[in-house]
Parts: sequence; structure tokens; C-alpha cells
Amino acid sequence: LTAAVMPGRCIVEIGSWRGRSACVMADACIEGVQVIAVDHFKGDDTGGEHPSKEIMSATIAKLGLERKILIVDADAKLVEWVNVLPCRPGLVFYDADHKTQPTIEILSRLLPLAKSALLVIHDSNWEMTQKAIHWLSVFGLSEVFSARDETGIAVYSIGL
Repeated sequence: LTAAVMPGRCIVEIGSWRGRSACVMADACIEGVQVIAVDHFKGDDTGGEHPSKEIMSATIAKLGLERKILIVDADAKLVEWVNVLPCRPGLVFYDADHKTQPTIEILSRLLPLAKSALLVIHDSNWEMTQKAIHWLSVFGLSEVFSARDETGIAVYSIGL
């Protein structure tokens, strides 16, 4: 999916932990597309223990992806997206706090800026995440693909 994002659009990752997925996406995307990786690096109680901005930065440097990944060290609930994003998102990858309310709070502020993008939600097979997805359907989400039973991944187009 990241390889399909065209220049002039960016990829937004919410929940980077140690940067593995940000690096995979940055490596796969075409030249001119940047990954904006947002994490407060404090972890949460739905997984993601022991996050590390230092490990993420070292991995990015080791792979030579410094130009392709921008780390935003901030709580995604507080990010002013219009001030952070260099362009409109072509892909949003959500793998942060999966509790219903934080997911709704974060994505309801970002999705209006991501019209016609794809939204990928990790752990979409969790009940609390499914409740958030249901609420977020007001943004014109149309399911493109899901593997909830196997991996907990769901992909939606954002219609707005």
C-alpha cells in the first residue's frame, strides 16, 4: 500500500514504538513520499511497552532513511495536524492506543485532512477498536480489505 502513495502525498503513522513499521513503509514508498511517524514514546496499556525514540532514530540512520521519515515526538491526541503535515496524507497507519475513545479522538481530527486516502488499522479485531471504527464510519470509511481473524488488520478508503 505504501508503494501506491504518490509524491505530493505523505504517509502518517500513529504509534511508532521503535520504528520498525515506519522503516518498512519508508523503504517501500517511492521517492518524494515521506513517512510522518507520530509517537510520544511513553507506551500504553494496550501493548507497546518499552518504546524507544533512540532505537527508532538509530534504526532509521542505519538504514539510511533519514530523508524519508520525520519523527514527531508528541501525543497524537494533541497534535495540530495542519501544522505537522507537509502535505495531505495518502495513507494513515494507526497502531497506537486502541481503546475506543483515544482512537476516535485522534482519527476524528486527522481523517478530514486525509480525503481519498487509505486508513490501515492494526488490531482491528479488538472489540474496543471495532467500536471506534464503527463511530469513525461518519468519515465515509469503506472497507477495502480485512484480515481480522488472522492479523487484526483492516484497510479502509476514506470517502468524506
